[in-house]
Amino acid sequence: VRLAALLVGIALAQIHDTQGAAEYFGRYIGPLSRLEHSVSGEVYAVDARTLHIKDFIYDGEGPAAFFYAGSSKAVGPGGFFVRDEQGSNGVLKKYNKKHITLTLPEGKTLHNIKWFSVWCEEFQVNFGDIQIPRGLDFPKPQKIGSLKGVHKVTSDNIVVVDAQTLLIPSFSYDGEAPDAKFWVGRGPKPSPQGIRVPDENGKTDPLRRYDRKTIVLTLPGELTVFDIGHFGVWCEAFTVDFGHVQIPPALNVPPSLKMLGVSPQSKLNCEVLSDDLAFEVRWAVAGDSVVIQLVAKLENGEYMSFGLSGEYDHSVMVGGDVVVAWVDQRTLNGYAHDYYLDAKSQCAGTRGSCPDYRIEPNTESVRLLNAALVNGYSIVTYQRPLRAHDGLDRPILTNQSQPIIWAVGPLNGQEEVSYHSVTSKGDVFIDFGRAPKWNCPIPESDTSEPQPG
Repeated sequence: VRLAALLVGIALAQIHDTQGAAEYFGRYIGPLSRLEHSVSGEVYAVDARTLHIKDFIYDGEGPAAFFYAGSSKAVGPGGFFVRDEQGSNGVLKKYNKKHITLTLPEGKTLHNIKWFSVWCEEFQVNFGDIQIPRGLDFPKPQKIGSLKGVHKVTSDNIVVVDAQTLLIPSFSYDGEAPDAKFWVGRGPKPSPQGIRVPDENGKTDPLRRYDRKTIVLTLPGELTVFDIGHFGVWCEAFTVDFGHVQIPPALNVPPSLKMLGVSPQSKLNCEVLSDDLAFEVRWAVAGDSVVIQLVAKLENGEYMSFGLSGEYDHSVMVGGDVVVAWVDQRTLNGYAHDYYLDAKSQCAGTRGSCPDYRIEPNTESVRLLNAALVNGYSIVTYQRPLRAHDGLDRPILTNQSQPIIWAVGPLNGQEEVSYHSVTSKGDVFIDFGRAPKWNCPIPESDTSEPQPG
């Protein structure tokens, strides 16, 4: 379940400069001006919405200091507050050469701010600031080439999400070779001196068959894309290249959460929906969308669903907007479909509990990001807009709690929901826009890192 925190974290903290991968925090902007209360630190752009401050110092003696940003010519009133590294909007405490990562509020990016400061709200005094350069080239995920080789190895263009994360869309491999592995190394092409990369489930077993599956891979240990020149599929036993792609040097990509010293759980939300089923929902708001991950112990042929109540003040199934997700335990393919709950009955025509596309064409608002079966847990990660894009959707609010609904049950012969066997009871509320809080058990495998082969 190590994959769990990673996949949601991708949506939150993504991050190159020339100082090398061992100490890489993003695009260097410059130092905070030293004006009051010993404020100092080196500021980096992590991505469009994220700043990292290296060795941040503040004596904690100001009466009401906050992180603050704005678009006026000079630092002053009329800006907006930025939550601290814990997601709190409280008065700043003392910092002594601490590394901190800050996320701008929803709707704000480095494109539309001109300065960032440590600001005393009570006396409207600037304790220290930095100007954000116009047209700053902040790190962002980068597309590289696609895989094409023997044993039907193919993919769409690979995305380097951050310095330790690769997204391989529509990956295929026939599974017929005895010892195929994901493989990286120095130089432009594979060799026996390369390093195994764990698969999307964190394992280094010989690869099984894949049929146009989108997968997310994490480079092992401290390895980063700045240390390697290629990625591909390699038969370790017979030293055969099944297909590879070169990784350009000095990619302007975000650092990983690990490189920022951020525990994934500290940036994510998690709530237990059912102890008996180990059913959890994990989420992170990212810009105008939310990335949600559902985790549960399901039998083959069962689905898990999660979404918004049909009413705005209490939890009710009818009228609900939910995502129905599952992993086929035979093929290991994952699914996430947008549903509108017109009634408690199975879908018949356009009535009942139906996928949105059965009711009205082009209304699917859910994007499947990844799915995996790990140690008996079904894990499905998807993305959806915060706003309602059509009459079958409900908006996700980020300024207050709202009622949610969930269920677990069997799929019917059309791979659509039949009546649920377990469901939420009473009113259940979630504040999607809250400061990140992890109210779930910490997965044991989240604390371990795979090692190079």
